[in-house]
Amino acid sequence: MIKFIAAFFNKKSFSLYPILTGILFIFNELRNNGKYYTIKENLSLITIILAFCFLIDILSKKLIKNRIKAALISTLFIVINLFYLDLYNWITAPVFLNKLLSHMTSDHPEVIIIPLLGILGLSFLYFVMNYKSDLLRLNQYLNTILIAFVAVEIIKWFLLPQYDITLAEKVKIPNCNFIQRQGKPNIYYIILDEYTSSESLKKYLKYDNSPFDDSLKRMGFYLAPKSTSDYTSTQHCLSSYLNLSLLKIDSTKKYNSQNLLCIIRNSILEKGLVNQGYNFINYSLFDVGEESHFYNVFTGEHFLGRTIWFTNSFKLWHSLFQSSHISNTNLNIFKMLQNLSLTNPVRPYFVYAHFLMPHAPFIFDENGKRMGKAEQYLHINIKYIKQLRFENTLVINTIRQILDHEKKRPIIIIQGDHGFRFLEGVSIAEKIKESHTILNAYLVPDEIKNELNDSIKPIDGLKLIFQ
Repeated sequence: MIKFIAAFFNKKSFSLYPILTGILFIFNELRNNGKYYTIKENLSLITIILAFCFLIDILSKKLIKNRIKAALISTLFIVINLFYLDLYNWITAPVFLNKLLSHMTSDHPEVIIIPLLGILGLSFLYFVMNYKSDLLRLNQYLNTILIAFVAVEIIKWFLLPQYDITLAEKVKIPNCNFIQRQGKPNIYYIILDEYTSSESLKKYLKYDNSPFDDSLKRMGFYLAPKSTSDYTSTQHCLSSYLNLSLLKIDSTKKYNSQNLLCIIRNSILEKGLVNQGYNFINYSLFDVGEESHFYNVFTGEHFLGRTIWFTNSFKLWHSLFQSSHISNTNLNIFKMLQNLSLTNPVRPYFVYAHFLMPHAPFIFDENGKRMGKAEQYLHINIKYIKQLRFENTLVINTIRQILDHEKKRPIIIIQGDHGFRFLEGVSIAEKIKESHTILNAYLVPDEIKNELNDSIKPIDGLKLIFQ
């Protein structure tokens, strides 16, 4: 082993650092996020990064005769491609610079960052190709330093603690005793993303939502007008609700948001219902149990999320396709819920339907027509109310369809995950308070309905039904 290492360092023109740069990226990404990825995602990460680095290294050596110069240029190219988001965040870290770039580029600083990196790369290429002196010492140094970086990354993996959000309660997989006593009816769990309470709509957005509330009440729903969520982000809320437990969070520690996706994927509620013979149907943003997410949403929470290819593909996708894709998906889910009620399933089903409405992107007006360019410049409050009114119509029509065609009266839970969150001209305290206010409605048998109250939280309502 010692002879091999000695021979390696004696061969001064041998350049391992292009590949080591890729290995460093792999170890860093696995250390930060690997345990939150699936086995398939981790293997894909390793395969794609190594293949990319080997390909760039081989191509550079084919095009440039000097092996050291080829290695230097390929390494810079690999760094810019793999560590793009890190470079982007470093460049835009100063607040004044971030604001300046955002103002200059309509909130897309990459319009300037990418050309800057391009100029840097071309300048480095020109310098290296025209450098006349010996580069052997630099080559040896880079080999040594990259080996050291990889070693440090491995040591960090074992020494640096990584904090996870955990469930605050040790909740067992629920037996669903109440559900069993009801003869296992079909269950609809409907999340209307960012749907604030009717009281908040009236107080802050000057909109009277009572026609929608009254329609639900006439169909037998119990509405909890003073209900609040425990959290103000979708992932935190669903991590909690689908596990019938609050989350254990230490505000002094920094957590990885990928952790919440794992908590949702390992849903205790899903396990309990499957154990009771339910078919779990997932029309949501998240993987839940064995069921993959329904929305094909292009998100930054990806094993290639730091690379230049993925980061800018993500931005391009959102600017070109996000609105049409999400709006069509929302409409399709409403149709599928209506069609479910027409089926005669062998097993009862629990359907988790998550609508990205009235949440942005704001596509629909109150009549279901797509808002034109002029309407997109309306104040966010107005666009929110327009889309909420259209969603109200979709919800009422869908619930009527379900109740008209289900052979056995189903259980239906309709909840907002959090409030509107974008109030202007109010105190911070009021803004925080509104962000927790939500719609919370239950169509349940009297045995549960009698235990509900006007301030019941979503997690407590779910516990009454499923534990």
